[in-house]
Amino acid sequence: MIEIPEDIQKTIETSEIPEHYKTIVSELLSKFGFEWLIELYECPETKGTGSPSIAIDIFDMMSNEAKIEMQKTIDEMQEMLKQLAEIRGTPTPDPYEGVNEFIESIEFMDWEDELRDEPDFKKDILQAWWDSKVDYLRTIKKLKIDLAREGASKEVESVDIGLEELSCRKCGVFFYDNLSKHFGIKVLYCSVSCEASSILDCVQCGLEYEVGRGPARIRLLRLEGFCSTECLSDFKSLQNADNKYRYSMKSTAAKFNVSYDESITRREVFSRGNGLCYICGQLTHYENSDEYSPLLATVDHLIPWTRGGEHSWENVKLCCLRCNIVKGNR
Repeated sequence: MIEIPEDIQKTIETSEIPEHYKTIVSELLSKFGFEWLIELYECPETKGTGSPSIAIDIFDMMSNEAKIEMQKTIDEMQEMLKQLAEIRGTPTPDPYEGVNEFIESIEFMDWEDELRDEPDFKKDILQAWWDSKVDYLRTIKKLKIDLAREGASKEVESVDIGLEELSCRKCGVFFYDNLSKHFGIKVLYCSVSCEASSILDCVQCGLEYEVGRGPARIRLLRLEGFCSTECLSDFKSLQNADNKYRYSMKSTAAKFNVSYDESITRREVFSRGNGLCYICGQLTHYENSDEYSPLLATVDHLIPWTRGGEHSWENVKLCCLRCNIVKGNR
């Protein structure tokens, strides 16, 4: 933990942030530091979060007369500020101005919004931190936008604000979905890096593959247990699914030089297992949908191919997609 200077702590205490939310701000500054906020504040140009903007340049929409009048007003205000500065003299710069600016951004949130509850406000504070941190990592640390977002997310999602604690199936780290970006299969992973480096077995062809980064749409397809769009298409065709499953398993068995039983199909495994996942005991379903379904029926090899497991009835069990992914090559 980093000790928060007395001046910063006083700014937090005297701010108009509701009392039980001040502790979150203090925790963030203490846990992750505050010097970076000062660096970001002193940087003349920032790159932002890279989020799309729908802002309209009102100045460009004005008539020429209105533009001239507005510029005249701006020039007058700048002259007044210049004269005021000369009268007061040069003030001593506040070394924590960047931190103060962040605290002010939290202070002026709409705390009176009755349609929002405590978790919403806590998420808003963490979102503000995330926005600033992404901007810092892009501007000061020169990281690419995807790495900057991932780095900021890891900080925010390590803070406990009372949400469900999740565990990454890849790296084992515990995290919280404080940014509401983990859904479906994504609740199993803490970051895009862990998603991309995961090794899975294709539900349709049974081949092992690495998810990889690639486009988000393709990455999601591969996370859901299909190595390609072709395998997903084949899987949806129930009429041909059994034959293609047999062909894939036969090829894989030959590759690993293990025995192969052609009577095994995903449909038959589903029937013999009474539709129940042998790990969690929940009822699975055979048909596939376009969305991730944790209870989709899959075939699990108790001893994996890579460890000498055979394609035999003694070595296959009905397993839901979620349990199969979590089990992995174990």
